[in-house]
Amino acid sequence: EALSEISLVNEGKSTKTVEDYIKEIKSNEKWMESVRLKAKDRNIAVEEMVELDAIYMYNKNIGLFTEKEE
Repeated sequence: EALSEISLVNEGKSTKTVEDYIKEIKSNEKWMESVRLKAKDRNIAVEEMVELDAIYMYNKNIGLFTEKEE
C-alpha cells in the first residue's frame, strides 16, 4: 500500500513534460520577461533560455534537484 502511494506521488509530480513547461513559460508574460533578461545576461537566444528554464523546471519537479542545488 505504501509503495502505491509513493507511485501516485511520483506520477503526480512528473505529469508535466518539458514541452508543457515551454508552453507555460511562453503563455506567461511575467515569466517571459524574466527569461528575456536571463537570455540577455547569458548572451543566448530567448528560445534557448526558454528551453533551459523548461528543462530546469521539469528536473526540479521530478525531484532531481535538492534545496541546496537550487
